[in-house]
Amino acid sequence: MLTKIPFQYSVTIDDVVFNLEKVTKEQPVSLFDNAFFGQLKNLNTLYGTKFLLSLFYKTSASNNIGDVNWTLASMTAAYKSEFEANATWLKMGLHAWEYETQYYNVRNINDDLAIVKNEVVRFAGINSWTEKEVVIHYAQGNKDQLYKILQLNGNDKMVLNTGAYELPPYSRYHLNGLQIAKLNDKKLINDGRITFITAYYVERILGLSATEYPVYTSVKTRLEEISHRVVKVSSHEQYFTPEHAWYSAAVVSGLSETAVWGAENGRVSKHLDTDLTNWNWL
Repeated sequence: MLTKIPFQYSVTIDDVVFNLEKVTKEQPVSLFDNAFFGQLKNLNTLYGTKFLLSLFYKTSASNNIGDVNWTLASMTAAYKSEFEANATWLKMGLHAWEYETQYYNVRNINDDLAIVKNEVVRFAGINSWTEKEVVIHYAQGNKDQLYKILQLNGNDKMVLNTGAYELPPYSRYHLNGLQIAKLNDKKLINDGRITFITAYYVERILGLSATEYPVYTSVKTRLEEISHRVVKVSSHEQYFTPEHAWYSAAVVSGLSETAVWGAENGRVSKHLDTDLTNWNWL
């Protein structure tokens, strides 16, 4: 009989690139003088919340709030010591090359992963990087591509996040209908090596994006209804960035509500980068 995993939660922020560009250009004294990174640091200090930042390699015209075609190769290494000092709670990994990336038929995931990893190691140190928990843009990638991430990087297992409403041609990592039905019901499935987990997106809970019905006015209220032992909460960098049209004070508050909910309900914040397949998650 599998041992039940302790109650926990995990937080991921997708599409991250602009605030890395911003600290490079503005050169604050501390990385955490930047408002985005400062909020993450504050929530970690108050509630022990850990974060995975899922990175784009470059900005792009369709989702740009800085310079078009700015890349991680231009990211300053001036904050490397701060990244390293906070690497136990602040991790980074691949999301996609850019906003328009289509892994299901165009680009190679592992090529992009290697490039993004090299840059993160350069400006933030190896301990700031993870490829055991991966959030691929729009849940793209077929089974062969996903297993290559494991094979090429020497990992035995990994966790892949997916939203609840990714549509074809992305098809939530090309899972079949029965697998998707189980994922919708249990919020996770695994095949012995890859664990797929459904993320609760803050902006979807609040009805600001492809929605999770019904819409809630409070993120904490929605999370209080969830009984699963492992809960993945996600959002996107744009909602935390005042310069972007998507910016939402409600989403910023929703992230804080998530941390409060975790603390009040005895859930420990974790990175999902360990062997999760030998636990009873439910």
